[in-house]
Amino acid sequence: MKPSRNALRFRPLAALAITGAAAISGASALDLDGNSYPDVWEARYHAASLAPAVDTDGDGQSNAAEAIAGTDPRDATSVFTSSIDLNNRTITFTTQPGKKYQLLSATSPDGTWEPSEDPVIATSDSHTLPLPLSGSIGFFRVSVSDHDSDGHGVGDWSERQLSGFDPSS
Repeated sequence: MKPSRNALRFRPLAALAITGAAAISGASALDLDGNSYPDVWEARYHAASLAPAVDTDGDGQSNAAEAIAGTDPRDATSVFTSSIDLNNRTITFTTQPGKKYQLLSATSPDGTWEPSEDPVIATSDSHTLPLPLSGSIGFFRVSVSDHDSDGHGVGDWSERQLSGFDPSS
């Protein structure tokens, strides 16, 4: 599965040039039917029949990428996005409570992607992280994945969608 990217390009500002990219990658802990979609996401968005490579809502992200991000494949406004603030050297991205997000950086788009911060478990609809201070050029990616706080095999995002479930127990 090829990650979906939202590329953001900026002009150099005081000898600082940053290109940002958000990538959706990860895997689901619960996929009993083996079709690469998280079962709870399929049920929540009635998405079992949607082709993974297709972008049903035309928001630029495939149905497979929407499944990983926990977004609605039929709503173009329900999409993973990111933006970079050069003045404050931060990246802000949309989140889904219960999903895990990891900022990655590299010195070139084809370089080795390294974690820039500790992973974050989302508790709100967006999150802001500082950009690494090394170098004048950086490439950034935000990895999205499931997180299972209680270790029961169902991700926190999925448990939040199910009435009566608690991601912490």
